[in-house]
Amino acid sequence: MFLNFRFLFVLFPLSLLLYHCVPQRWQQPVLLGTSILFLVLWQAECSLLFFGLIFLTGLFSRLLAHLSPRTLPARLLLLFHDAIYIVALFVLRPPHEGHLFGVALYPVGISILALQSISYVHLIFRRAILPERHRSSFAFYFCFYPKLLFGPYCSVSTFHRIQPASRCQVEQVGNGLHQLVCGLAKAVLLSGQFYLIIQQMQAASKEHNTLFFSWLYQLLFFLYVYFQITGYTDMARGIAACYGYALPKSSRLPLWNKQLSVFLQNWNRTVLRWFSRAFSSPKQTAASLWLQMLFTYSVLGWFCRGTLTGFLGGLLIGVILAWFEDVQRKWKFPTAIHWFLSIICSVFAWSLFCSDTLTEAVQTWGNLLGLSKDAVSYQDLYFLQSSLLLLLIAGFCTSGWHRSIQKWLKKRTLTAWIPTIVVPVGDVLFLGLSVLAMASNAIPPLFFRW
Repeated sequence: MFLNFRFLFVLFPLSLLLYHCVPQRWQQPVLLGTSILFLVLWQAECSLLFFGLIFLTGLFSRLLAHLSPRTLPARLLLLFHDAIYIVALFVLRPPHEGHLFGVALYPVGISILALQSISYVHLIFRRAILPERHRSSFAFYFCFYPKLLFGPYCSVSTFHRIQPASRCQVEQVGNGLHQLVCGLAKAVLLSGQFYLIIQQMQAASKEHNTLFFSWLYQLLFFLYVYFQITGYTDMARGIAACYGYALPKSSRLPLWNKQLSVFLQNWNRTVLRWFSRAFSSPKQTAASLWLQMLFTYSVLGWFCRGTLTGFLGGLLIGVILAWFEDVQRKWKFPTAIHWFLSIICSVFAWSLFCSDTLTEAVQTWGNLLGLSKDAVSYQDLYFLQSSLLLLLIAGFCTSGWHRSIQKWLKKRTLTAWIPTIVVPVGDVLFLGLSVLAMASNAIPPLFFRW
């Protein structure tokens, strides 16, 4: 979606230039026009459906505003509206499997549109907000193009708060471009390099499946998905910041945490919060918390993967989280045992979530348990050697040390000039390597073999 030369070097620069040249009252129409043009150019065949769903959301919201929430017609209208989006998510999902966790799972914007529309109509039903009076503002909230793929999701009240009250400053545009380049490097260089190694391992897995190979594959596949999702969300926040909109943070560093619930909230947390609030109960009992976790993660698993294994993998994650919280309240495990159990359970749930069929999931579990003939082989050392530098870079990026080092350098008088020079030079280097990778459909070896 964002990894496109027409967008990066034509549509986005022209839109940004026009946005900052026109008077402030024309900035929102310019950005709305850019969003509509972006949808039409990217997936013209689904743009009419996208705009039709927005029209239905506006119609239902205005009807519900004139009905009492306690009446039967209002509840039927609310149920019918939610059913339209649930059926749309079922129907619009392509029948074939193997999608990259939402990149090609649904048409662009439909998944995030479903979350925004359902929450918007429910807020009107509960009289928390009033329907948007201006049609342009209503359409702009749903069509704002930076958040159409992976989010970050934000409610209508949050979106109104983050709208710029004055003209965007040059420093804010610079920070947005920096975040855009960092997200681009994540999605193209890191995630792309992980994908190349995963393809090699998938080709070798038919004749080679040792214990070490299976665990290394699950780690590399998780890092590939993590950098794919956070790369897109960082690009979305950077693009929005260039226009003066501060979208909520979707990921948080450091990624690794001894608590499994905190670890899951550290990437794409805005979507996870939406599902947690959707299935929350006013009475916080032990049984309601169990049900909330089971519903949240099972539906989120189906939403992200669109498969039965995705649903069951999310359900298993919900069971593990609920069980861990109960056990941790009753018995205080040492940190090492807690970490060990969390990693083991998480890997098995993750492997089920990533599998396309139950047969494939059972086979993966057997390999993770060491039911194959060998524990390690020379070919495993080859894959470890080819991915070792990449794993070190990924560990450095997910630990948040680069931010700590940058802050430490800025505080010292003698070293305060280093980030001022290194950051722009790094942005130019990452942008050049990303463009080279997109142009050649491969990862430049210069970045990993210098």
